[in-house]
Amino acid sequence: MRLKKDCLKTLSWFLAFLTFFTCSVPGAGAITISEEDKLATEFMGYMKKTNRVISDPDIDEYINRIGKKIAKEFPNPPFQCSFYVFMENSYNAFAGPGGHVFVNSGLIEAMDSEDELAGIIGHEISHVYLRHISNRIDYSQKVSVGALAGIVAGILLGVGGAGAAASAITAGSMAAGQSLTLAYTRENEVQADQIGLERINSSGYSATGLLDSMTKIRAKQWFGSDQIPTYLLTHPANEERMSYIKSWVEEHEKGKTFSGSSDPAAFKRIKARIMGLYGDSKIILKQFDSLLAKNPGDENQIYGQALAYWRMGEYDKAMGNMRKLLKKNAFDSDYMRDTGIIQFSKGDTEAAFAALSVPGKRTDALRSLYLARAYMAKEKYPEAERILSMLIKDKDNFEDGFYYMAEVSEKMGKNGFSHYYLGVYESMIGRPRQTVYHLDRAMPSLASYPDMKKKAEELLKEALKEMKKEREEKEIQDREKKDDDWGVKKKTTDTKTDSEEK
Repeated sequence: MRLKKDCLKTLSWFLAFLTFFTCSVPGAGAITISEEDKLATEFMGYMKKTNRVISDPDIDEYINRIGKKIAKEFPNPPFQCSFYVFMENSYNAFAGPGGHVFVNSGLIEAMDSEDELAGIIGHEISHVYLRHISNRIDYSQKVSVGALAGIVAGILLGVGGAGAAASAITAGSMAAGQSLTLAYTRENEVQADQIGLERINSSGYSATGLLDSMTKIRAKQWFGSDQIPTYLLTHPANEERMSYIKSWVEEHEKGKTFSGSSDPAAFKRIKARIMGLYGDSKIILKQFDSLLAKNPGDENQIYGQALAYWRMGEYDKAMGNMRKLLKKNAFDSDYMRDTGIIQFSKGDTEAAFAALSVPGKRTDALRSLYLARAYMAKEKYPEAERILSMLIKDKDNFEDGFYYMAEVSEKMGKNGFSHYYLGVYESMIGRPRQTVYHLDRAMPSLASYPDMKKKAEELLKEALKEMKKEREEKEIQDREKKDDDWGVKKKTTDTKTDSEEK
């Protein structure tokens, strides 16, 4: 057994050493860092169109805190990584161009600790750091950067389990017929494991988390060949890899303790939030019923169930759960905030205002958003405007902040500014035509506001470019369809002629 472990370890280290020199340097056709930056911008545009990237300040803040903590352990990275949760039930994670790292919500739901999440994220950052995807994208193909981004997004969403979204994006790209292989090689995985394990440890997490996650992912194989998770096809969790990771942990973590998570309870609450708000709506309530039957006092499951009830419009049941939680911990800022949000959704503005007015322990984008909405319901628009102004300054990627800033601006008779904020919002969710419509109408009001005017001009330029690209793609699709229809018609005519001659 010891000999087998030593052989596996030697083989793995040799492969890692070999691939460091053969895979980490871009090939002749591989894209450069500047090209990948452009590709990443286009890629994220396609990701927005899926409406599957979760935009939740609590979840965004949490996953980026973990990701950035690990990412800073990588010296001289080619990109600054950003981290997202993708709403998809399959067990997967993937790194897109330019350091955009995604973890599927279904995979997080299957995890039991922050170490497991950190292990998966650390592995994906390693692929970014070593430029494995970059080196597999050949930019020598005669296609535009936008078309290439569409193909890459389609492939990565396909391996992420989001089949419908992948098909739509790939079909919508100019080069839908082009083929591109992004699957990692065995050597890529060995190298990413080696580099990732060290960085996971140095950031304070135990690498057993990666092994535990891989074990859960691998267990999905036994459901049947048609249900093998696509993560295994792009990140092969074979026995050799898992044995190498286990041996590495035994050698490097013996006698050591790790405390990467500053708040171990945070993972369980975020997991409950993901399950309640973004889990499969057909089965999520049954899942919570089952979990609470085993442990009726589990606060996280009560919390997740409350969010699921809220999401499904069962506000009284949601409030029943929140009362149980507040009885246990009346000063919990999340419980108080979400009680206010549920009361607001229920139509009880006064109760919502009372709950949301209680200061939180930290900057809380959702509390600010719903407090502003409560002020709007009370027709106190200047107060709402003040809160939303601070919110979009602190959270400039929070879409809902801009949407409601547009609404309150309209209520205050500031129509030009309302168009501006709606234009920014439409840009954020990837709708170029609506972006152009609103920003064109906002421009006359921005003459005395240089920063806003500059941003509007930049967004207009990008939106117009996107519209041009969409027109070109449609023209190509129409032309290809016409050619296909002509080919079918010609084939039918030829077949008819052959029959008549016979």
